Amino acid sequence: MIETFKLVFQMTIRFTSSRELAEDRESVDKLATCYWNIEQSNTPFSLLFPWLPSRARRLKESSTTALYSVLLRYVTRRRECGTGTDAIDILISQGETNETIVGVCAPAIRLTSVGPNPNLRRSLGSFSLVW
Repeated sequence: MIETFKLVFQMTIRFTSSRELAEDRESVDKLATCYWNIEQSNTPFSLLFPWLPSRARRLKESSTTALYSVLLRYVTRRRECGTGTDAIDILISQGETNETIVGVCAPAIRLTSVGPNPNLRRSLGSFSLVW
């Protein structure tokens, strides 16, 4: 099941961002870790008291920052390379900013890849919209 999840996650990244990112195994693993950390940081306490400093809040903030950095690095590379046919290239050709492109790619990867992972499905319960 784990290999299936990795394959689906990699295909999702390829579909929603760029080929270069999907082929970079280290970045794919880092993105998967970031998404998993963000999901784990959604504890009842952190949802009831989001303003209080806690381990879950720090984990969520650091994972979100790392996720944004990885995606921004690839968006910047694609912008410097020129045109192509990936999702990032299409958004660049439409004049979108780097922040907007990352803002589109990050939720798309999360929504389409949460479903296959049974641990995430259990943790999300009835909130899992996909799969």
